[in-house]
Amino acid sequence: MSKQRYGRPSTGQKGNNRPTVVISRENYDEVDNLSLGTGMSRSAIIDYFISEGLKRARIEEVVIKTKRLVLED
Repeated sequence: MSKQRYGRPSTGQKGNNRPTVVISRENYDEVDNLSLGTGMSRSAIIDYFISEGLKRARIEEVVIKTKRLVLED
């Protein structure tokens, strides 16, 4: 019995035929934040979660403080 795949096959340039996955806006925002924080693409993060889950990774929340210059009139 073959493994059932959900989504439609993608027609990427590399021909890897990954299925298209639909996620909620909240999850997309979380994936986008992880992408910015790790330097990985959103696709790479989704692929990792689908194949590995969180077996060998954990999500850490990092607070970054910035400074800005405020000019007075």
